[in-house]
Amino acid sequence: MKLLKSSFQLYRVKLDDSLRNGNQRFIFNLGMQNQLLGKTEAERYLVIQSDPKQQLNLIKSDKALYQHGELRLSQVLKYLQKLIRFFVKNVQKIGQNVTRAERKDWTANEATAYIIRSILDESNEEDKTTYILSRLEDGITGRFDLTTERLFGDNQSIYANGYEYLQIMSNDDKAFGDHVYWYHSNFSAERLLAFLANKWHVYGLSATAKSPTMLNNFDYQWIEAHVKNNYQLSTQLEKELDKENKDYLAAERRAGINVSITNVDLPIKGQDTIFAKDLLQRVLKVNRIPAELFTVYPEEEGVRPNDAISLAGDGQVSFTLLRNLKTVQALITFAKFYNERPLNPAYVLFKNKKVSEELLHWYKLCLKAIGMGKVSLTVVDAQNAQQKIPLIKKDWTNGKLNIMVTTYAALGRGINLHYSIDAETLTELVKSKNGVIIGKQNLSKDIDGEYLEAPTHIATWIGRGDKQFLIKKMLHIIGEQDALYGNGHITRATYRKNLYAYINGGPVNNYRQNDLQPVKIAGGVYIEQALGRMARTNIKSSCPLILIDNAAKKNLVSDYLNNKRTTLEMAAVLADISEIEAELKKEKARLLYEKLNMANEIQYRFTVWLPSQLQEDRQGTKELWQRLREMILKYPFGDDASATIQRLHWQFEKAVNKYYFAIDGDYNWLLAINTVPIQRYNQHQFDFVHYGKTLNRIYEANPWLKEELDLLGYYHDFEKPHYYQLLPGIFNNFYRPALSEEVFKVICKYLGIKVYSMADNEFELFDCYLQTKDKKKVFIDIKDYNEITNATEQAEVFKKARLKLANCTENNPVYFINFRQLKPNSKYEQKLFTPQSDQQFFTCPSMFLADGKLNSQFAKNLLDYFE
Repeated sequence: MKLLKSSFQLYRVKLDDSLRNGNQRFIFNLGMQNQLLGKTEAERYLVIQSDPKQQLNLIKSDKALYQHGELRLSQVLKYLQKLIRFFVKNVQKIGQNVTRAERKDWTANEATAYIIRSILDESNEEDKTTYILSRLEDGITGRFDLTTERLFGDNQSIYANGYEYLQIMSNDDKAFGDHVYWYHSNFSAERLLAFLANKWHVYGLSATAKSPTMLNNFDYQWIEAHVKNNYQLSTQLEKELDKENKDYLAAERRAGINVSITNVDLPIKGQDTIFAKDLLQRVLKVNRIPAELFTVYPEEEGVRPNDAISLAGDGQVSFTLLRNLKTVQALITFAKFYNERPLNPAYVLFKNKKVSEELLHWYKLCLKAIGMGKVSLTVVDAQNAQQKIPLIKKDWTNGKLNIMVTTYAALGRGINLHYSIDAETLTELVKSKNGVIIGKQNLSKDIDGEYLEAPTHIATWIGRGDKQFLIKKMLHIIGEQDALYGNGHITRATYRKNLYAYINGGPVNNYRQNDLQPVKIAGGVYIEQALGRMARTNIKSSCPLILIDNAAKKNLVSDYLNNKRTTLEMAAVLADISEIEAELKKEKARLLYEKLNMANEIQYRFTVWLPSQLQEDRQGTKELWQRLREMILKYPFGDDASATIQRLHWQFEKAVNKYYFAIDGDYNWLLAINTVPIQRYNQHQFDFVHYGKTLNRIYEANPWLKEELDLLGYYHDFEKPHYYQLLPGIFNNFYRPALSEEVFKVICKYLGIKVYSMADNEFELFDCYLQTKDKKKVFIDIKDYNEITNATEQAEVFKKARLKLANCTENNPVYFINFRQLKPNSKYEQKLFTPQSDQQFFTCPSMFLADGKLNSQFAKNLLDYFE
């Protein structure tokens, strides 16, 4: 409090000219990111400083001042929040005392507002009073501290630590200051659930809570990891429940219930595009399309007869028209099925987005065009569900076809759709063997069919489509993207790019998010819950009808659903999917074989062909070698690289920071690669977490090294997961040696030691050479060995070096220098270079010690003997 009073005056807040570039938005993410995201690198160092001459509190970027924590903008805002909290608490107490003392008939808010206006002593301060009261209503004075060391420890996730969002709005009117908006979230549903579960003896969760997705769900995996006592069902009980579920499914089938699965896809094959009028003719199976179907089509961009429609759904016009025509196909199928089975009138059509009255009218016009104009359609949403559903059920009870058109979101977990039937109808329906029907009164029957549109827009839509920037949506995007990143489903670069895209209105591929596993699983949960509406009673149609959008199948191919106990309807869908999945596995195996062959072709050129070319023509191959080396140093990960560079990498299905592989020869031929252990081969592993920690220790202990590599574009954080990782042969035989050599050159530059390149005809025989103070050459060979290096292996290195020396014009000494020490007290033999020695080979165990510090003996050796 004293800090604010002494350091900052009641001056206007203004942006420094260097930051005045329209509206500025920044994210202080104290979770997985743990850094400021601004539009430029400099904006990581935002400070606020009082300027008495200009009578301003100036916001600027200053790296030096940022070291003083009390001047950081985020820190100042935290102190300001404390002051507001202190102020509001005291105003509340004064208001209570005044109410009692003067016996006023005031509410707590009225009393507080009275005191605030009295303190401000202005007649026109209603806006400020309202603002302070809103802070009170938002709970700024409340205390909800769940962060205990026992529960969360040093957890750095958003769930435990929250995050901050800062928006600075510039104002050209000099009479007023710029505006600073600060949104601080220190609360999450996950944090609350973990806290409660640790306090209570029993805490029950919905069955779908354990679905491995954090979208439209809370992050169950994080909660489970932070709950001390988790009760898991015993293996025996799990087996008993599995058997019970199998018996239930068998009983349903014995009762004569045969679920009918129909995949809804458009009847066009073998072409990429089609005219809109031809598409409608194919779907509706009529020779002439009424002009009205084009003139009243209600989607935003409309549709014309000769519009070229992409059958892949590329573009908004094509995407929405294809989706709407699939809906029309489903409506036609329901109507035909009802005509064949008049005792089955109850059908529900699940869509992603609420159908407008205009679009519903268009659906009816399509049905009218084929002679089905009398089919009743009723839209049900969250607002009208309580009124509309009983009316629809009444029609179903009376045997009238009335198709419910709704959304996945509108029909929540607690809504039941079974409807009443009479005893006469009962005799003609199938009774499940799984339950007992008692008496003939109050009989209820399950609905007869559903259409399941492919779930979309599960991950929040980001980017240019937004007409305006919305704070609420921004906060939601931060939490969602952090959860995807924290669970390894997107890279750090993608995380940042997606946040920037919404902040700055930049482009982003939203459709790529639909391929993420959590998105697919969340869509599968939607479908699972929708199908649950068909399994509410013991009376069913003998042939429940399920129409499933062909594009929805990707949401159902998951181990999560295949291993669950489920209903007859869901089991039938999964069985249908499993046949397709078997074909997909064959196709996947074929694609993997081709992918391995392509990877080996690339890897062979690096590990065999290029070295052989180098031996034949060192001078001619030098430029190519150097260009490839530069490219690999800049792109050990290919997530944000061009398609050409990505060919040097293996693309994983999710972001990883370790993988297993099997090879033949000296990293020449890749036999297998996976994120899980490989059983059939003698496997190896690249653990980039361990590799990254070693490098980061070095960078932290030697910031000058990190700064120099960053300028060159060679600094990378290997601990973070990525989708595209360098092929094993390229990483091991090219990247590691190249990085080690580059680090050596930076060390020499730091120490003032001159590094000489090898002559063209000796290129890559050794990495470089140094010159002693008496002008003698010493060849340098940088290695990146593991700790297992022993005398036998060292002798093999010397043997190869002698062969290389035979191709050199001079038989100079060779200084072998290892990059890093992985463990203290390395046994690697050290023979430091001395010009008086007659030895041919000298060795240094490491440029850096296990704690990351520069090896002082190595540095002294360089300074003592080389120019």
